Amino acid sequence: MSGLLRRAGIGAATIVGVAFVPFLGPFAPLVGGGVAGRLSEPPEDSGAVAGVTAGLFASVGVVPLVLAGSALAATVSNLAAALVVSAAVTMTVYVAGLAAVGGYLGARSVQNDPGSGREQIDRLRQQYVDGALTELEFERRLEEVLARQDRTRAESASERQTEPERAESRR
Repeated sequence: MSGLLRRAGIGAATIVGVAFVPFLGPFAPLVGGGVAGRLSEPPEDSGAVAGVTAGLFASVGVVPLVLAGSALAATVSNLAAALVVSAAVTMTVYVAGLAAVGGYLGARSVQNDPGSGREQIDRLRQQYVDGALTELEFERRLEEVLARQDRTRAESASERQTEPERAESRR
């Protein structure tokens, strides 16, 4: 759980930082969620969960503003206070939702990156040495990483084939 919170914190900091970059601000949750998702460790972690958590962390800073704004708006009318709260809820859903998409895409980019297989194997070895994985769990996850690498290599090879080579391999 602390790993998820760490990744979400990094993603939230990214969201806040990118929000101030001109023209990128509306996409900050996508970028921050992507960072949190990219840091996720498949298969036990969901990039979307890391992304949505990062989005919620980034939205927490708005709570005091919403409380103050709704209290001020309530002096005008209850409708104004309701509008302030509904705008804050809409913003939170937008940030969390876009961060979840970014987290999902970030995690997928790690899974589909053939260069990351070595890093995943090294990470698994370290987890095994640290005692975080049993021998059986280590072997199962290692087989998953190796199978994923084999699929990626096969897909890459088939994409590089010319049309005559594909026709020949079908025969």
